[in-house]
Order: sequence, then C-alpha cells, then structure tokens
Amino acid sequence: MKTPYFGYRGRALGTLAGLLALTAFATPDRPGSNERSVWSGVYSQGQAARGRDTFAASCAACHRADLSGRGPIPALRGEAFTGNRHGQTVGDLYERISTTMPPSGPGQLEPDTYADVVAYLLQENSFPHGDADLPSQEESLHLIVFDEQVADE
Repeated sequence: MKTPYFGYRGRALGTLAGLLALTAFATPDRPGSNERSVWSGVYSQGQAARGRDTFAASCAACHRADLSGRGPIPALRGEAFTGNRHGQTVGDLYERISTTMPPSGPGQLEPDTYADVVAYLLQENSFPHGDADLPSQEESLHLIVFDEQVADE
C-alpha cells in the first residue's frame, strides 16, 4: 500500500492539528499564580521615606503636600486614589506616573525614584510595608495587584 502524499500544506495542517490537540490536554496556568497583593508588604519604609522626599520636591506643588489634589489634578489619597484601582496592578500605576509625571518633564526621574514615589503613595494609602523595596522593573510591578484581600496567604 502506498502512503498518500499530502504536500507542504497537508503536513502544516497536520502539525497544527497535533499542536492544538496537545494544548487541549495541557494543564493551564492558574490565573494570577505569580501575582502578589498590595496587602502583602511590597515596599519598605525606607523606600517610602525616599519617595516622600521626591514627592515633596517634584509632585506636591500640583498634588498638594497632603495628596488631596485640586481642581482637575487628582487626589492621591483615599477613595479618589484606591477606588478605581481594584484589579489593576502597581505596574499600571508606575507606568502612568513614569510616563506622564512631572508634567514639565515626563520620565525625567530615574526608574528607582519613580518606584520610591509609588511606595510613598502605597504607604499614604495604608497599604502595609514589608522588608524589601518595591522593584522598578515594570514586569515585576505588573505582578502586584490592587485587590480587596486582607492579606496574601
């Protein structure tokens, strides 16, 4: 019996069908399996103190020293800050701040300095501190989620 010749397209379709079949039986990654919560102490007190100093020098003129904002400039404390963040990541916040602030020169601060400011904002919004600094790599920050959990287990 002669084996049929399927040609390039036939082999490609066969390979694709095989890969699809394999993925149907693969164990899916659990969503959020690498994620951490803002409630698990993702910044240090020292980092928040550095962020407070940077905030005073670069942000307080617009957002006010008490983070209350004014007019179209948003408050960075309380419900105005935390209310719409559920499900977002610290990376989303870091990215927004580092690409838009300060308005006179977005992105002019060092990545670690932006992370310090984010740590200060977390502290001022009563998220608990930990022992290590918040990283300044966006990939890592996108794994830290604003949620309503009491704490990570």
